[in-house]
Amino acid sequence: MNRRRIAPPVAVLALLAVLAGGCAGGERAGDQPEVSTTTTTTTDIATPSTAPPPPVAAPEGATFTIRPWFVTGAGLVQGEERLVQGPDVLASTLEQLLAGPTDTDRFFGLGSGISSRVRLRSATVDGDTVVVDFDRAFETADTQPQVAQVVWTLTELRGVARVKFLIDGEDNGATGVRPMGRSDTRVQPAS
Repeated sequence: MNRRRIAPPVAVLALLAVLAGGCAGGERAGDQPEVSTTTTTTTDIATPSTAPPPPVAAPEGATFTIRPWFVTGAGLVQGEERLVQGPDVLASTLEQLLAGPTDTDRFFGLGSGISSRVRLRSATVDGDTVVVDFDRAFETADTQPQVAQVVWTLTELRGVARVKFLIDGEDNGATGVRPMGRSDTRVQPAS
């Protein structure tokens, strides 16, 4: 059997499965892809893992995978997996989100509402709520896509149910003044 004839249809089917999975909103909270020891393929973006969600803090050197949430024209979609490390898994997760989509994420149409100019001033944990303080660059004419990205990404962490936003240390109407959970975001996962 000539394997060269089989590979292209399989690759096309894998790509279609990934695209259909993203359109169907198949990615849910806590789903994480398996860690691949080979080169990244298009199927890595949609392959869920059974690994438990990472904690907010962990021992020095502990490594976890996360999948930040990004935006498309249809809503939120989880991006490619990324590694985060302890002890401050929370800060490492926010760094990965602020870094924006990978080349693979962009290939699949994922973008970010968060400007590359945005700076995180602080992130602290208060019970099941993370309090994030961004600089003024976080605000835009419609701040809701970036609010949703932060809420959905941080609630992937074990024990985090809500996110409270501050802008330059103050409550801000554009981001919402009360802590927000996933059901509170105006932008929801693509369906």
